[in-house]
Amino acid sequence: MLTVLGITGPIFLIIAFGFIAVRSGLMGQGESKGLGIFVLNFALPALLFKALSHHPLRESLHLDLLTIYSLGSLLALSIGIGYGILVQKRGLQNATLLAMGMTLSNSAFMGFPIAERLIGPAARDPGSLCHG
Repeated sequence: MLTVLGITGPIFLIIAFGFIAVRSGLMGQGESKGLGIFVLNFALPALLFKALSHHPLRESLHLDLLTIYSLGSLLALSIGIGYGILVQKRGLQNATLLAMGMTLSNSAFMGFPIAERLIGPAARDPGSLCHG
């Protein structure tokens, strides 16, 4: 239990600090939007580039993993859209937005740091998922 808390705790602390900063007015909407743009357009691509640059692309690219991940994502998206339309009685646009919120993984923001702390440097290689 303490191991999991030690890994996820700092992530949730950063989220809490961001929440407090916005709620207290320390960070306004403009600043948080700018920070989000920086993270999505610069920091996250740099993180992914660094992770992928340690090995040749042919070692990191596994079509079987990509196929399974893509099919699972499409299935989850379809279930989410169906849930939004059939159960919640939303229109297609609203149901699609709901489904995207339900299915888009947070692996880059949370999964990668957690895997790196649990597995170590081997987690930097996306191919490590296929090598057991």
